[in-house]
Amino acid sequence: MEHLHLDIYDSNHEELCRLYWEVTDEGKFLLKVSEVAKMFGVKQSDITKIVKSSCVTYSPKTLCCVCKKPRKFASRSEYQASKPNLSWECSYCSVERELSLDEKKRELLGRSLKTALLNPLNTDEIGFMSATFFLALVRYSANENLTEISPLSVRQKGLLSPQFDFDIKIVKHLYREGVIAISPLSPLDALELNEDGGLEFYLDQVAWEVPLKDDDSLSKVITRIEKKFEEMEYIDSEYESVKEICQELCLLECLEYLDHVIEEHYLSFKVGEKTKLVLNSALEKFSVAQVYNFIWRAAKDAAAFYLRSGVTRIHAANTIVGNIQKQYERALANGWDVKAFSRNYNMPQSIISQVVFNLALKTDDGGFNQQIDKII
Repeated sequence: MEHLHLDIYDSNHEELCRLYWEVTDEGKFLLKVSEVAKMFGVKQSDITKIVKSSCVTYSPKTLCCVCKKPRKFASRSEYQASKPNLSWECSYCSVERELSLDEKKRELLGRSLKTALLNPLNTDEIGFMSATFFLALVRYSANENLTEISPLSVRQKGLLSPQFDFDIKIVKHLYREGVIAISPLSPLDALELNEDGGLEFYLDQVAWEVPLKDDDSLSKVITRIEKKFEEMEYIDSEYESVKEICQELCLLECLEYLDHVIEEHYLSFKVGEKTKLVLNSALEKFSVAQVYNFIWRAAKDAAAFYLRSGVTRIHAANTIVGNIQKQYERALANGWDVKAFSRNYNMPQSIISQVVFNLALKTDDGGFNQQIDKII
């Protein structure tokens, strides 16, 4: 059985401390805390306080893996909760190690930015998708001085895109294209060192900055890109990219509204490829505002089906996609004028939608109110 070593600070309580920490050969404490309290005429609730202020106990079996100093214990509960651990690290060494790791992270961040600056942003060659993502991100989370782009985890007013997964897609695309670089001022807890000594990071938790030439500035870059959007030649030359992002944003708008009405009716549904296929087909002939109509009616019917038939919520929700498909096919076959819904107050136009449909395509929330093929 290991022997615990005591450093006594208060000789008045030396005997109390020794009896408190004394263990048998079987590794059990010799006396109960209540027995120690009775022997010395103090309250049981005061024993731990007295021990903590009068002595520190060391374990010779548990040493810091760095400095080799023994582990300290202030109470029995702390000692009993511990286990011999060859990799245990004292608080001092742990802090020193963290400081060392932080310095390494800062060094790697500095190198990463220097590498990015070797290929500064060239607005003459930027494609529509990168330009759109860039303007949206800057409008959403650049600071007032235009010196840094805040992490996505720092929530801003409004929405960057209809769904957070698409927010991540935006920063991932821009980072891979070299349009943005990780800011050395990023929170260090958003970064980890991998086994190879490189950096890993959370896309939504790091801050960003734009690699620019020495004589350039973020405000100049923004102005140049916005001017590119005024040139129809640029939009026409990027037609496929324009169409792709328009379609994706319209689909996200519908998926977000579908989630909303499903939750509103307390149903349970997981979106899959079939749902996306049906909604994309509907969006070929109808605006998002009109597809909202189909979604709302389908969810309402599913909720009614659940109440009258006694089926599960999942079963009822599974009828929604087929119902949407049936509605838009009947509307097409009969030439119906489908009523367009207004935007839901809780789902305002996102920043990326404003950049694409308002700025680039010169419409007033055209991605919501008009069919895609009528605006591009």
